[in-house]
Amino acid sequence: MRLLLVAFGIALLASPAWADSTIVPDPTLTPGAVRTTDVALICSTGTRELRTWSRERDDRITAEYGLPPGPHPEYEIDHLIPLGIGGADDDKNLWPEPRRSIEPQWNAEAKDRLEWRLRDLVCGGQLDVREAQKAIAEDWTEAYRKFIHER
Repeated sequence: MRLLLVAFGIALLASPAWADSTIVPDPTLTPGAVRTTDVALICSTGTRELRTWSRERDDRITAEYGLPPGPHPEYEIDHLIPLGIGGADDDKNLWPEPRRSIEPQWNAEAKDRLEWRLRDLVCGGQLDVREAQKAIAEDWTEAYRKFIHER
C-alpha cells in the first residue's frame, strides 16, 4: 500500500496538470517584459490594439508549461505584467493562468481585479509605474494582498 501511495504521489507531481496548476508563472519561462514606463502613454492608450493572438502562439506558450496543443478553457494566456500598466505583448510576458474553474482563489479573474486597481493607481498618480510593474512581476498574489486588501 505504501509503495502504491508513493507511486501515485510521483505520478501526480510529474503530470502536466499538476505542474501547470501553479498560481504564479515559472520565472524561467515567464520573467515578464515591459513595453514602456511612460505613464502618459500608458494612461492614454487602450490595450486592445497592443495585443496579438494566434493559436500557434498560445500552443507555444502552453507547450512550455507542459500542456498539449489546442484550446484550454480552464486557462487564460495572460500577460504577467499587464498591458494596461506598460507590460509588453511578448512571449516572455505570457503564461497559462488558471481560471476560477480550476483555481478558486488565485485565478485569472482575481488577477484582472489587481490589474485594474494598479492601472487606476498608476494613472491617478498614486503609484509609481515601475513599482506596480515590479510588484506584479515578482508575485502577483502578494501584490494583490497589498493593493486589493481583501484576502
